[in-house]
Amino acid sequence: MKVRFKDMLTAVTTIIFMISPLFKSAVRYTLLAVTLALCVFCIIIIKKGVIGVIFFLMSMQNALQMTVPPSLLQIVTYYDEAFQIFIILYLVYVMSKKRISISYAERIMIVFYSLYLLMCFLSSILNNYATIMVIILDAFVCIKFFIFYRGAFELSRQGVVDTKTFYEHTNLAAKIISIVLLLYSVHDLFFNPFFKKYDFRFFTNSLQLFFYHPTYLAAFCMLMISVLILNMQYAKSNMYYIIILSVITILTFRAKAIAAIFIIILIYFVFIKYNLPFKGLLFVAAICVAIYLASSQFELYFTESAGRYAPIRLKMMRDGISIANSHFPLGAGFGTYGTTVAYANGSPFYYNLGYMRGYYKDQPVGDVFWPGIFAESGWLGSVFFAVTVVIMTALSVKKIKTNKYAGWCMLAVMTYAFSSSTSETGFFNPAIAFMFIVYGIASGAPETNRSDVYPKSYFKIKN
Repeated sequence: MKVRFKDMLTAVTTIIFMISPLFKSAVRYTLLAVTLALCVFCIIIIKKGVIGVIFFLMSMQNALQMTVPPSLLQIVTYYDEAFQIFIILYLVYVMSKKRISISYAERIMIVFYSLYLLMCFLSSILNNYATIMVIILDAFVCIKFFIFYRGAFELSRQGVVDTKTFYEHTNLAAKIISIVLLLYSVHDLFFNPFFKKYDFRFFTNSLQLFFYHPTYLAAFCMLMISVLILNMQYAKSNMYYIIILSVITILTFRAKAIAAIFIIILIYFVFIKYNLPFKGLLFVAAICVAIYLASSQFELYFTESAGRYAPIRLKMMRDGISIANSHFPLGAGFGTYGTTVAYANGSPFYYNLGYMRGYYKDQPVGDVFWPGIFAESGWLGSVFFAVTVVIMTALSVKKIKTNKYAGWCMLAVMTYAFSSSTSETGFFNPAIAFMFIVYGIASGAPETNRSDVYPKSYFKIKN
């Protein structure tokens, strides 16, 4: 088998980075410096090598936050914002050249998302709870996933990063990463662990490896799964690595991640492998099983015991609904409640509702999604946002008709985003927002399926 130089360079760069967390500061920083130098070399030597380098630097953001020198932490923390600005400028450039062609379904989706943003901005202006800077910062976080999706879609549509190019610059690294993560996971399960473990669940402590929290390891595995799913149209053997990453995700013991993996694998068997009938009935059953799998955590987070304080997520849901009702029909506006920016900048709601003292002080008030949607955009804005993500899901199902792996990839991203929105920041989480880069590239994938094997769908989207 012929080994290409660029594949060797990719493999060496990936492996050096993946082993760097094993070492203490001096050696680790040296390996990270070597990785950075090799990344620059990849950009110079490999045609369009910048695609793979930027993608993996972005995807490894949380891991880098745990490994880089403190002097570089701020750069790593905010380079996703720099990338977001680049995507916005690219979209403005494409629009200025009048090279954007938007379908009917895409126009409807953009209109509904714009209406959601409008509700938030109107609420911000009318209520004046937050400063202009906080409003802008919160809006910047809330639009990230949609900007990444639209930007990647246009990059794919314009031929800058088509699915073939994406495969060539991401697939090998994703496979190497999955193998290294498996080796680390096996070692940390059965031997003296390399990395700190998290809480005890089921039969052992959950794995987090070199990530800040198990949920970030799960999100990273899901990102790699989405990459490998999209690339399966060029490499069917990717399924083995998808299974490996699924197992690692399960070992984080995050109920929402396990439920998402279950549904994603089911999508494969129902739509891709066998094209089974009664799809709607099967997915109702799958959702019921997923709810059962997550029931213990749901009971922990959303059930109030007699004589005890309400769990933080239950309280935040109640308060989010209360804010939406008291500010009907709009909402409180950006930077007020239920988002990381609102909490970090000391929104008055957190003081007035008792989050800054007593039992709720230092509780994970940033691990919610829908309460923030309700409170900041109001009931009208919540409806507009919900319609947006429903259309995105419908477009994913429709995509399976023309490119089954691209459609499966899009559904996988939507499944994980929905699942994480039950007890995390969901679509607004930077780790999940970046998955919509893959979603956008997949949505621009060319047709590959034969018309006689299109799966039936109850979702109807007019072009």
